[in-house]
Parts: sequence; structure tokens; C-alpha cells
Amino acid sequence: MSLEDDPFAPQSIDEQNWLDRHGYPNARQWETYSQLSDGLLQVAADAGDAVAKTMLDARGLPDRGAVDKLLLSAANGDDFALQLLSARLAKVPGEGSLIDAYAVARVSEMRGNTSAAITRESMFSSSLTPEQRMRGEANAVLLNSTLNSLYEKKFGTKYPVDFRPVTIGKKEL
Repeated sequence: MSLEDDPFAPQSIDEQNWLDRHGYPNARQWETYSQLSDGLLQVAADAGDAVAKTMLDARGLPDRGAVDKLLLSAANGDDFALQLLSARLAKVPGEGSLIDAYAVARVSEMRGNTSAAITRESMFSSSLTPEQRMRGEANAVLLNSTLNSLYEKKFGTKYPVDFRPVTIGKKEL
């Protein structure tokens, strides 16, 4: 797909490839899967479609089981799961949800999504207090450590941080 058609606005082919490696849907998947019933998404997920599974799991939010499923996907490198989770948590009323949304977005950044810091602030209807941010940072460190441990247990190696390419102007960093 062309860069212009990608729903996550990559600025380069390298960035688009990063999105693909980290579970993000292409435009066709995003449009189709957003309209599918849970049953049809389940069929696709059962056939091994990881994007369908992530989108289906996200429909169960904020249920704890759905959170756990998305975090397990994230442990395996699915950054799209982290993005869906943080965006949904940011909309749930209550201070705890805001802190959790911040923490999950920070974990995305820690695991290589360099643009997460830019988009994180746009999730919140109002700014977090310094204390909320501090608690979010502490939660992020703990969550990232847990995800890294799960990855290491499953694959026998440390999580390989894969930094999202950043393009400023026409120059990729």
C-alpha cells in the first residue's frame, strides 16, 4: 500500500515496515476489520490473523481479560495492542485509568515507538498532574519489565527494542 493510504501516517517505507512488524493493520484491514462482527473477527483470529485478534481483544476493553490479552500480545512485540489499550484507557473515567493509559503509552515508547511521546498527550482531555505522571512513569517501568520477562521466558532471549524510524522533513533519523 502507498504511504498516503496507510491509516497510521508513516513518513517512509522503513516506518511503514516498522508498523507492519509491530502489528498495525493496513488501510484495508483497518476498514474491513472495524466493520466485522465479533464472530467473523474470531474466525480470522483463529486462522492466525494477529491483527484480527488484536482488534477483537480490544473490543472487550476495559474488561480485565481483554487487557491481559492485549498485554500478552504486546509482550510479543505488538505495539498496536499497546496503542489500542492506552487510547481506550484514556477514555475510561477515573484517575487510575488515566495513569494506566499514560503508563501503557510510555511502555510503547520504551519498546521502540518513538512517536508515542508525541501522540500520548493528545489522548487526554486535560493534562495529567505531575504526581499522576510520576505514578504513570513508575507503572510503566514495572509493566515494561513484566512484558520483557514474558518475552524472555517465551523466546529465551531479551526483547529486541526495534526503534520506529522518525522522519523530520525529508530526512530520516
